[in-house]
Amino acid sequence: NAEEFKLIETGVKNIAMDSGEEKLFFMKQNAVGVFYLKDNNYQPFQKREGTQILFQSSDTAFLNAVWYQEDNAHIILNTASGVFLLDIDTRGGPRIAELDLQSAKTIFWNQQEKKLYLIRDTGIETLAIE
Repeated sequence: NAEEFKLIETGVKNIAMDSGEEKLFFMKQNAVGVFYLKDNNYQPFQKREGTQILFQSSDTAFLNAVWYQEDNAHIILNTASGVFLLDIDTRGGPRIAELDLQSAKTIFWNQQEKKLYLIRDTGIETLAIE
């Protein structure tokens, strides 16, 4: 029973589903957004198949991102300017917390250890987020 494909977004370079399989984030060169696979019945309310751009910047390149799986309400964003925690609730504007001022080649979230792994030229570093 093949369904028709639906174009959600163009220019996407990274995509990941949250651990509850209710939404996925997509990352472009200079923007991050969320696509809702199911109705989101808590703040921020979103309908199924709704798309929301969370943050965009023409000043810095977005390198990669991962879900903060502790709550599936934040995305950890690795940029050329550093690593940041981005809230998917944008009421009142984007909410971003700085985690590290240096960018990494790539990042990986380990839910069991509740640590962020940052892979850099100098090696692998970890950062606990609570």
